[in-house]
Amino acid sequence: LNSTQVYDRFDRAKHVIQAAPVNLDNEPRHWGIDFNIGNCNAVCGVRLGQQFLVIDEVKAHDTDALAAEIKRRSAHVSAPVYVYPDASGANRSTNASKTDIELLQSAGLSVIAGRSNPLIRDRVAAVQALLENGKGQVRLQIAANCKRTIECLELQSYTEAGDPDKDAGYDHMNDALGYITWRLFNPLHMGAGRKTGIRLY
Repeated sequence: LNSTQVYDRFDRAKHVIQAAPVNLDNEPRHWGIDFNIGNCNAVCGVRLGQQFLVIDEVKAHDTDALAAEIKRRSAHVSAPVYVYPDASGANRSTNASKTDIELLQSAGLSVIAGRSNPLIRDRVAAVQALLENGKGQVRLQIAANCKRTIECLELQSYTEAGDPDKDAGYDHMNDALGYITWRLFNPLHMGAGRKTGIRLY
């Protein structure tokens, strides 16, 4: 770890818990999704007041497989399941004539997407604030079974140009987490129903 770490507020001692509580089946599931050909990634969490608990992660070959796995892992949940995909998924597909977001819709998932993605620096700042804000409040915890998410938070670094590195492979889970964080905890988007640029499919 060094000064170029993107999520330098992440600390295993503060943010990683050994196991998620067992009584979460009545809590809505929130899945952030990052699309990539041959490498789709998703992070799942539950919102508990102003805190967010990451409880699961998925890596799949394409959008169809990812959607099927999300549905399988959510089958026991009595609460709604929402997905927050990369907004560019409305314009392209990893594996079919339908767009990625249309594929999620076809799988019966409730899709919440913006017209465009937030600026990268804004998304990073939103996750950083959830990790620890200016008041020292830690509002993000991650179950220890989400090993890839933990690894990505620790190891993604900035390039010499000052952008989060996307070549080492540590960006995908972080991006997926960022899409949820931006929608659920950014003040610009917390008032669903107002003109925030959110589309519920």
